[in-house]
Amino acid sequence: MRISQNTRDLWAVQYRDCAAEPTDLDLDRARFILHTHAAHGGGCLPYLAAMAYSFGAEV
Repeated sequence: MRISQNTRDLWAVQYRDCAAEPTDLDLDRARFILHTHAAHGGGCLPYLAAMAYSFGAEV
């Protein structure tokens, strides 16, 4: 799925805080978060939530 620039910009603002766990994930949002927070380490809650979601999602 291709995500529009407007959607990417919105998600970048919504998921910028590494201390806030996202609760509204779907596979596209999880992949976006994994890409943008990849180097943040184990203390980054969006990254951990997206990783857990993507492991549980059926592709």
